Parts: sequence; structure tokens; C-alpha cells
Amino acid sequence: MRHLLPLTYIDAVVRAGSICKAAETLAITSTALNRRILAMEEELGVPIFERLPRGVRLTAAGEILINHVRIQLSDMERVKSQIADHSGERRGHVAIACSQALLPYFLPDQISTYRKDHPAVTFSVLLRDRAAAEQALMDLSADLALVFEPVRLTEFQHLLTIRQARTRGDDPGSPLGRK
Repeated sequence: MRHLLPLTYIDAVVRAGSICKAAETLAITSTALNRRILAMEEELGVPIFERLPRGVRLTAAGEILINHVRIQLSDMERVKSQIADHSGERRGHVAIACSQALLPYFLPDQISTYRKDHPAVTFSVLLRDRAAAEQALMDLSADLALVFEPVRLTEFQHLLTIRQARTRGDDPGSPLGRK
């Protein structure tokens, strides 16, 4: 959506850590991107980024802004998905943060099964440890996180909780049990 383009630009710069790198990703010139950021900073009356020799870093005001930006972008994706649902075709993008253990078999099978019924839904999988997966949910860079032993239980909506089945090696009385 065109009205969210400036917010998309800010988010891209934050993710890249550099105006030049973000400009490459966005397929625009770095000077054009910098002008748009400067215009937004002028409109807000404060700098969003601290310019460093090797990139940029968010200022305190930028930290507040990026939270708003990511909420707006996430909300628009949800709205677009809901509108598509009304037309009878589910579409959208889902970013999943998970550990290495789920990547070889479990997650590809689940995504494949889902996409058979909903081919217009795309997925990206972010390899993250538990803390980073939880942080990805907090900063809205992931829509879902699949984690073992979550720490921030009260801060998230739990869609599904599954107890891991005990294996022979988990039984303390077994010869393969842990010491």
C-alpha cells in the first residue's frame, strides 16, 4: 500500500543497519532513500537515526517510531489477509521463528500440507534460538514462534502447547537415562 511506503523504508533501514544496504534491497537510490528519511525526521522534528561511519542506529525517538511502524505494517498485512479471506482465497505471508531442530523435517512438512489448501500463502522461516524467537515476536519480525521451554509465557498468545513425549533416554531408571 502506497501510504505505508515511508514506513516500509524506515523498517528496511533498521533491518539493514545502513541506508545504502536498505536502498539496494528496496531497489531505489541511497540518496532518494536518505531524502525520504530526512523529510520524515523534519516532519517529526527529531532525528530517527544516528548516522555512524558504518551505517545508522536508531535514536530514542527512532525506537519509539519503529515500534509503531512494525505494528502498522503487521496490521495492514492482517487486514489484507482478512479481505482476501472474504474473496474465498486465503493469501498472505507468515514469518515463523524456530530452532534448527524443526527445520529438516517437521516445519517443511507442515508448511507443505498447509500450502496444498492455501497456495497463495507464502512463508519465511527464521532460524532463531528461543530468546531470539521470542524477541522476533516482540519486534514483529515474526508472526509465529515455535519454541521449546518458552520464557515469556505471559507476554504472548499461545496457539498450541504440546508436551514432548518421553523417550527411553528420558527415563532416569533406564540404562540410557541422564545422570
